[in-house]
Amino acid sequence: MAQSYYHQCLLKNKVALQYLYQRGATLRQIKRHQIGYAPGGKKLTNYLLKKGIKQKRLKSLQLTNKRGNDFFFDRVMFGNPLYGREIKGNSDSPYKHLYNFKSDNGVLYNYSSQYKKIILVEGHFDLLTAERILQKNQFDLPVVSTYGTNGFQEKHQDQIKESSIEKVYIAYDGDLPGIKNAIRVAKTIPLDEVYIVSLPKGQDINEAYGSGESYDTFLKSVKAAKHLHRFELELNIQGVKRNNPDSILVFLNRNSELIERAVSYDRSNLEWLCKELNIDILKARKNQSIFTETSKGKTKEVS
Repeated sequence: MAQSYYHQCLLKNKVALQYLYQRGATLRQIKRHQIGYAPGGKKLTNYLLKKGIKQKRLKSLQLTNKRGNDFFFDRVMFGNPLYGREIKGNSDSPYKHLYNFKSDNGVLYNYSSQYKKIILVEGHFDLLTAERILQKNQFDLPVVSTYGTNGFQEKHQDQIKESSIEKVYIAYDGDLPGIKNAIRVAKTIPLDEVYIVSLPKGQDINEAYGSGESYDTFLKSVKAAKHLHRFELELNIQGVKRNNPDSILVFLNRNSELIERAVSYDRSNLEWLCKELNIDILKARKNQSIFTETSKGKTKEVS
């Protein structure tokens, strides 16, 4: 009821609508996702009280604060669970993002257990941007928001495990925290088919593609997404000095278990690795088992 009320408020608020249009959202998306606007004050509270909802119930759902005013104010609204994004003020404001986890039903935004494959993004505006690009190109890949990098929780792992989902793409921000979080989340997903999409350095999907430019670039990035094992190897190999045997050995020792998983999943990863490090491919194939041999519980060093 709250989200429906907020949606009607948005359709009457030119400032909030203009904010969404500037971020790339379309009217079709606004209606499909029932995006809204929270005016604040006591407008929502009074509306729901007239509908017969008790004040105690509104507070328990965190729709009303302790003073009896609306919990959300002057922000665009997504739900459910309800999330409000400030449209004015300082970008570093502690109130830039407001979440209403009291009404959390434990499901990620725009998620369905009936999907066969999904792409996970950090935020709602990333979702809207990715959705527009994929639909425009008739690329069937539902977009799901994890409410930030820390929004993917253990309960969501269980939901995916029990769902029809067979393949997951992750397209988090292109900065180092985003990349590390993408790898962290990917490792917790209980599927073999988990891929990571590379985004422009230091940018999220909405920043890089929200203006409508380079739509083809994002689609190509999705199609070129790397399997988790390969993506992590390519990230780790960046610091290796190719002409330094000690640097190569340190890399091989530190990544022996990852290399074994990557090669077991896809044999072409062994050829790629040998080419990158100028290693004799025949000797590498012969001694591949060295990556999994253990002694007293510890992985043997690579000789």
